[in-house]
Amino acid sequence: MGEIVPISSTAGALIAQDPEKEAELREQRIKEAQELEAKLKNINKADQRIYNVSGSTAGAGSGDFHYYRLIRRKEQDRLRKMEQDDKQKREREEFEAKRSQALTELEARAAKKRAKRLKKKAKKKQKTGAAAGAADDSDQEGSGDESNHGRAAAAAA
Repeated sequence: MGEIVPISSTAGALIAQDPEKEAELREQRIKEAQELEAKLKNINKADQRIYNVSGSTAGAGSGDFHYYRLIRRKEQDRLRKMEQDDKQKREREEFEAKRSQALTELEARAAKKRAKRLKKKAKKKQKTGAAAGAADDSDQEGSGDESNHGRAAAAAA
C-alpha cells in the first residue's frame, strides 16, 4: 500500500498514493461521464418543449387563442412522437430478445440432433467393426485364401 501523507497535503495526493483506489475512481468517473453523455444525447434528440406563457386565460386578447391552440397542438405532437419512438424501441428490443432466444433454442436442438447422429454413427461403426472382427476370427479357422479375403473386406469397410 502507499505511504501515509501528512494532512497538510491535498486529498488528491492521498488517493494518488493508492493505485487501486485511483483506478476505481477513474472507472467511476468514466461511467458517470458516459451516463451523462447518454442523457444529453436523449435531451438533444427530443424537440424543444414549447411553453405556453399566455395560455387561455382571462385577459388574453382575441388573437392569443389561436396562438395557444397552435402551441398546444405542437406540444401534443411532440409528446405523441416521443411515445411512438419509445413504443417502437420497446417493440424492437422485444423482437430481438425473442429472435435471440429462438436462435439459441434452434442451436440447442441442432446440437442435440448432431450428437445423436454422431452417437448412432459411432455405434454403427463399432458394430460393423465388431462384426468384421468376428468374421476375421471365423475366417482364420478356414483356409488361408478365405482369411486373407476376409481381412481385405474388413479393411475396406
